[in-house]
Amino acid sequence: MFFLFFMILFQPSSLDISQIRDKYHLAIYDEKIANALDAELRTLEGGESIFQGYQGAVKMLLAKFAFMPNTKYALFTNGKVLLEKAVFASPSDLELRYLRLSIQQNSPAFLGYKSDIETDKQLLLRGVSDLKDSELKILIKSYLISSCNLTEAERQLLK
Repeated sequence: MFFLFFMILFQPSSLDISQIRDKYHLAIYDEKIANALDAELRTLEGGESIFQGYQGAVKMLLAKFAFMPNTKYALFTNGKVLLEKAVFASPSDLELRYLRLSIQQNSPAFLGYKSDIETDKQLLLRGVSDLKDSELKILIKSYLISSCNLTEAERQLLK
């Protein structure tokens, strides 16, 4: 009993999803934050798809900051594998679809990673209003409004 209490008391604190989201959005513009978040995500226990998705997304962000083309490509490809595994494991997870949509919309065309843009956008448009997580709901709605060319009918889905 004492051993169990000791293990729980001194277990290292882990990031929660809100912290990961915040750091991820800062990492888009800051290589140091991206590297730190990558290191933190690698220490997380468990195989939750959302953490794997963020690991992949951060690796793809790190490709943006890399200097050598082969390093850029390797980081992007490794990140893509992680993100796609996460989406495959949890296909209805809107946060993973949001991550993939944002990366596909912002990745260079020559990488050939743009095939799911419309599918993810439609899934997000249909499901965002049902989200219980208000922080995520605002995040996704804001992204869709600012980054996607929405029709009037699609805008109505967001109201």
